[in-house]
Amino acid sequence: MANTTVLMRLPTSGLTTATLVLYNSTDFTTANGTPDTLAALGDTGALYSATVTEALDGVYYGEAFQGGQVIASGWYRLQDDTGTYGVLSSLVDTELEAGGSNVTLTINDDDTNPIADAEVWITSDSDGDTVVQGTKRTDTNGQVTFLLDDGISYYAWRQKSGYNFTNPVQFTAVAD
Repeated sequence: MANTTVLMRLPTSGLTTATLVLYNSTDFTTANGTPDTLAALGDTGALYSATVTEALDGVYYGEAFQGGQVIASGWYRLQDDTGTYGVLSSLVDTELEAGGSNVTLTINDDDTNPIADAEVWITSDSDGDTVVQGTKRTDTNGQVTFLLDDGISYYAWRQKSGYNFTNPVQFTAVAD
């Protein structure tokens, strides 16, 4: 088990309580046990690092949290060594990004009942390689809102324990 350094650019500098959670790419279960603290790298602006002590080898999805909210996310290819790894593809500042429109998606079961607390993320490709909006959770009405470009085709990925979703679902963004 090595101390692997993971780098992530966050929306702002000066954060003191940001944490990193890594998820397995196959089933999205938590890979790094407890969240790892993200610490600012000197005077580098909004670049942060976390030391992961679990023996992780492969591709992982990482989310940075501040105050219980996801503020950045990205994909990592890690090896169980003492190396330093940056994000392969990322989304930073999802809530404050300029441009785009609010687009609300509703996640339902096969009987059209809304699914609360489902995890949903958006990619621009059907392989899921380019995440354009990180994971958010649906509300009690099964709804979740993302900042997307109106009229553009995207792919929604969904997961929740007890449900078998066929992922991804292609859709064209329609502004609220």
